[in-house]
Amino acid sequence: MRIDRAHPHPLETTMFFLLLLAALALWIAVLVALAATSPGRGRDEQTRPTAHGFFTRV
Repeated sequence: MRIDRAHPHPLETTMFFLLLLAALALWIAVLVALAATSPGRGRDEQTRPTAHGFFTRV
């Protein structure tokens, strides 16, 4: 049976997009973690966590 690469298997396409989505989610998680641990713009600014987990300047 000949495999036609012009039309990939639907599962193969689904797995590709799931992998792409997972990589994007990981990248966003890294950016959020770096933003949460980085110091504020000014030393006198204090941050406090809000109900949804993001930080706001006080």
